[in-house]
Amino acid sequence: MAIYHLNVSVGTRKRGHSSEAKYNYICRRGQFAECKKSNGKNETRSSKDVLFRVSKNLPEWTLGSSEYYWVAADVLERKNAILYREIEFALPRELDLVENEKTAIGFADLVAIQPAGLLPYTLAIHGGDLRNPHCHMMLSEKINDGVERSCEKWFQKAKPQGIDPTTGGARKADIVNQKGWLLQVRQLWAQLCNEALAQNGADQLISHLSYAARGIERLPQIHIGARLMSAIKINKIPLALEHRLYKYARIEEHNNQLFKPQNTEDKDQDMDRGPSM
Repeated sequence: MAIYHLNVSVGTRKRGHSSEAKYNYICRRGQFAECKKSNGKNETRSSKDVLFRVSKNLPEWTLGSSEYYWVAADVLERKNAILYREIEFALPRELDLVENEKTAIGFADLVAIQPAGLLPYTLAIHGGDLRNPHCHMMLSEKINDGVERSCEKWFQKAKPQGIDPTTGGARKADIVNQKGWLLQVRQLWAQLCNEALAQNGADQLISHLSYAARGIERLPQIHIGARLMSAIKINKIPLALEHRLYKYARIEEHNNQLFKPQNTEDKDQDMDRGPSM
């Protein structure tokens, strides 16, 4: 069953984030290339998990190397700069890898469009053990406007409007700082994903809207996470994660109760006391 999940996070120098580390993580390179335990837990990572990756809209000075771009961002971006934005979204299992690649790239290409040019990005599809296929997209805020700049010049502050743009750095995109940007991104993914599902004969659709906005009584389920999922498999739930599993079970119980067949007396009683929470 197709599900909707899309999350946007920001990597900043101020908070100690690293473009290179994030790039290596989503592409499963460097320290993330080999299968290993994470933090002593039963979570594994492997380069085999990356089914597809692509980088687009890179400036000329990178010579086509996406890794070079993200390493340079770590070194040359200003102290208070946003290094990248990451858009992580679930891919429908109803589509094969080729269709998911096509849909994810189409989405990324549209997100990258700016009035003055295109935003560089790196995209990687993870298989998620075939149960949870998903995509990571690293998006730069620097606009590739077609002006040739050196690596150092690219990350400098852009000149004001009306001054020769070649004398300053690449301009930052304003749209990603607007309140409505996230909503537009969420809506765009739902639209493109549903179009792909319909074209491939799937009868399931997704929605970026919440249950409440759609008038649905179901409670939104919480994210279990890889660590808890691994613990469930071996039936060893850490004490620190028991509350998350308990909350997940209570939400599931509530949602199942909404669709549980009831006799007339049960229905009358439910009408008197209202929906259980």
